Amino acid sequence: MPQNMPIADVDTYDLDISAEQAAKKIGCIVVKPEPNQLQLDIDTGEAYARFKHRIVEFERHSKYIVYIEEHISKSGYPRRHITLSLTDLEDNPVVLGEYERIALQAVLGSDIVRETLNTWRLLRGSTNPSRLFEPKDMR
Repeated sequence: MPQNMPIADVDTYDLDISAEQAAKKIGCIVVKPEPNQLQLDIDTGEAYARFKHRIVEFERHSKYIVYIEEHISKSGYPRRHITLSLTDLEDNPVVLGEYERIALQAVLGSDIVRETLNTWRLLRGSTNPSRLFEPKDMR
């Protein structure tokens, strides 16, 4: 398959190839979360509005400080990648387990197909089931 094919023509959801192989097919790099990070994949303006509401509720009911970083995704606007870095009230990183990470990403509105696949990767033994693909020049 030619390198840098149009994104719509490449199956980046294949559970049987590495993230690095899938990313390379579309000219991207793999961005893995730090132990205290959530990575959300938001696909529509409506999903973004739901995220904005949910993050307010999340912050109100949790004991975390949340730092938010947003990027337009490789597929273009309105799709976004949102990274949340969580710390405790003394600004120490909060380490998340993979099941916690996937559950919180889903609750906060990340693409449900992505979170389902993340769960399957975890159940199949992946040590880094959550990740984002971003163009090489984005970071």
